Amino acid sequence: MLDNKLSGCVRSYLMDIGLDFSNYGSIFIKEGIMYMLEKADIVYSKQIYEKLSLEYNKEIDTIKKGIRSSINNALLRGLLKYEGNTLEKISTRKALVMLYEGFIKKYGYVYGY
Repeated sequence: MLDNKLSGCVRSYLMDIGLDFSNYGSIFIKEGIMYMLEKADIVYSKQIYEKLSLEYNKEIDTIKKGIRSSINNALLRGLLKYEGNTLEKISTRKALVMLYEGFIKKYGYVYGY
């Protein structure tokens, strides 16, 4: 039950900042953030791509491209900004971490507490 509520909260957060869930990349971002909330030790590693790759049976490059596509679509619509700076000039991994950190900052959530 907590996971469903948290999943809805993460989805709402991502929609509020401009991600479109008709794009698979947004689903990868949401699931990535959920996994990072569950296992904080992987936040700054590349293991998130491996986890998503296994979960969705997709190549790691496909996962990365999907995430980047979602970020770029939100940028094109002028919706996605992070503390006044757009995310277009940073790596996909850094953008994913920044979205995770933005969620934590907004909701103050740490899994299991």
